[in-house]
Amino acid sequence: MENELITTPESTWVCTNCGCENKLEYRFCRRCGKPRFALSAEFGKKSVYSVMALYFLLLFGIIFIWFMEPGGSGWRGEFYASIILAVITLVFVFFDFRDFIGYIFPKKMRWRLLALIFLLAPIFSFLVSNVVNWVNRTLFDVYDMGLRTQDAPNPLLFAILFTAVFPGIFEELAFRGVIFNRGRGIFSLKQTILVSSVLFTFLHLSYLSFIWIFPFALVLGWLRAKYRTTFYGMCVHFLHNFTAVMLEYYHWDKFL
Repeated sequence: MENELITTPESTWVCTNCGCENKLEYRFCRRCGKPRFALSAEFGKKSVYSVMALYFLLLFGIIFIWFMEPGGSGWRGEFYASIILAVITLVFVFFDFRDFIGYIFPKKMRWRLLALIFLLAPIFSFLVSNVVNWVNRTLFDVYDMGLRTQDAPNPLLFAILFTAVFPGIFEELAFRGVIFNRGRGIFSLKQTILVSSVLFTFLHLSYLSFIWIFPFALVLGWLRAKYRTTFYGMCVHFLHNFTAVMLEYYHWDKFL
């Protein structure tokens, strides 16, 4: 290929601009930033603009809810945030529909992996819920006041919908779907996992949650990259949040 830079036999490539040797998986030179393959300016700009537009629309939507509902609390805040998340994500999925069809469902179902997910996701959620509550009580003198949807007509149902179902589907489509796909046109695979995880973590607007949300996001990104589908990440995300809801509802998140 005439656009490809010099490639060495040792599974690396050498940048023709600065002479730096890079790993084969790097799409850009780690020293000067020159792409390994020539990318059209239109493709690069479209990828960057798509990631930025989706992320900042979601962020502004959350901030708007905070102004509409103090602190985003109450079932109405959860409802509005979920609808905004779903609508914005679906708009971007629509424009990437061909890619969406390819990554939404796995080509081959991995039942052992699913069994492992159903086993480990609730355990991780149990540990996180109890540790976070303990930290809040011990360091910040903040006590859990129950479900944020407790003022809803059906608190448990609303909590499952807005805390487990909607995030499990639409956050995965947004971050491990649209942002991940667009990021692959700009970054290496590892960089894409890292960037999508950082963006996902900061969207939650909680410095304490960074401790566990960031590693959680890295796992979801790894699953997306490893199996080339958002399906398993959706299962992990849903089960984790569903378990957290049930623990909070039955007050099983205060063992520590």
